[in-house]
Amino acid sequence: MRIVHIISGLNIGGAERSLVNLLQKYPLSDIGSVKIISLTRGGVLRREIMKMGFDVSEVGLSKNPISFLRLLIIFQIMLKFKPHIVQTWMYHSDLIGGIIGRILRVRIIIWNVRGSGVSFKLNGLLTYVVIRLCSFFSKYIPDAVITNSEAAIVSHSDVGYACKKFRLIYNGFDSNRFQKLDEKSITAYKKQYGVDKKTTIIGMVGRYDIYKNPFCFIRMLKSLREDYKRGDLIGIMAGEGFDEKNLEFMTFIEKMECRDYVQLIGQRSDPREVYNMFDVLVMPSTSEGFPNVVGEAMSCAVPVVATNVGDTKKLVDGIGIMVEKANPNHLAANVDLILRLSDEKLSLLKSLSRKRIKEDFSIKKMVNEYNSLYQELLR
Repeated sequence: MRIVHIISGLNIGGAERSLVNLLQKYPLSDIGSVKIISLTRGGVLRREIMKMGFDVSEVGLSKNPISFLRLLIIFQIMLKFKPHIVQTWMYHSDLIGGIIGRILRVRIIIWNVRGSGVSFKLNGLLTYVVIRLCSFFSKYIPDAVITNSEAAIVSHSDVGYACKKFRLIYNGFDSNRFQKLDEKSITAYKKQYGVDKKTTIIGMVGRYDIYKNPFCFIRMLKSLREDYKRGDLIGIMAGEGFDEKNLEFMTFIEKMECRDYVQLIGQRSDPREVYNMFDVLVMPSTSEGFPNVVGEAMSCAVPVVATNVGDTKKLVDGIGIMVEKANPNHLAANVDLILRLSDEKLSLLKSLSRKRIKEDFSIKKMVNEYNSLYQELLR
C-alpha cells in the first residue's frame, strides 16, 4: 500500500503534529511506501520527519501566481510513485491534492479537516474561498473526510460538506514524549528564562491568531494578579508569533501594563519543556476542533482551564475546568481555584489528567483507526 501525504506546511500545528504522530508508527519496512509533499518550504517538523527516514518533497508555493506552476512537481511525484492512497491535510492541500489525485485517477483520496472555525472572519478571504470550493467538491472528490472533532463535522456540514463522508478520528498523544519531568529538570528550564523555581507560571501555547484569543489571556493574567497574594506569578506564552517582533501584541501588553510579568518565548522545538514549567495551562480560544495543546499539557500532568469550544470537553470534562465563554475574570477565578487546591488534591488532579490521555487518547488508538479506514476503503 503506497500513500502520499500532502500538507500545506510543516510548522508546528495540530494537523502537522498529527501527521508526525501517524508517521512515527509506520514499521521501518514500510517507510519506502510513504511520501510526504509540503506545499510550502521549510517548517520545524520537516527535519523531524526526515530523521525518521521519510522522503519529504517541497513544492514551494507562495503568493506569487507564477509559483503555481510548481504544482507540476506533485504530478511528477505521483506519476512516478503511483500511490494507492492520497491523504491531504487541511483546506488548500485538500483542494489541490484532491483535484490532482482525481486527474491522475488515484484509487483512494482522503481529505482531512481539523478545526471548527469555517467563517470568513476566522479565516480571511482566500482561505474562506478555498473552504467553500472544498465544500462543493467534497461531494465528488474525496472517498472520506477525516476530522478530529464532532464540532468540525457540524460546522463543515453547515457550509455544505458531504456529511456522509466524514470519519471521526480523535488526535492521539505520545504519552512517552509528553510526560511529567523531574523537579531538577523543571527548575533548570525555568532558570533558562530567568524564572525563580518558586514563581507560579500560567501558560498559553498556540500560534498568534484571532481565535486563539491571546488578548483575553493577557486580561485574564492581569485580573489574576490583582488579587494574588501568594508569591510571584507570571505568564508565559509560547508558539508562532508570540515573540517581541510582534509589534501589535507587544503594544497591547504595554497598554495593559503587563510587560513586567509576561514572557513571549516564541515557537519551541520541544513544547514538553514549556508545559512542564506551567502550573496551569489556559486555553482561552473562541474556536477549536480538538486542541492538541490541551491533550499535550494533560499528558504532562498539567492542570487545564479552557473555554468550552469544539471537542475540548472530551479531554477536560470531569478533570480540568471549562468556562462557557472566554471571559477574562471567569478564567482568572478558575485558575485561582486550581492554585488554591491542597497538595493532595492537586496531585490527584495531575494524575487523573495524565491518565485520561494515556487511556483514552493514545497514538496507538489513533493509528489503528487510520489503518482500519485505509483497509476499508481499499476493499
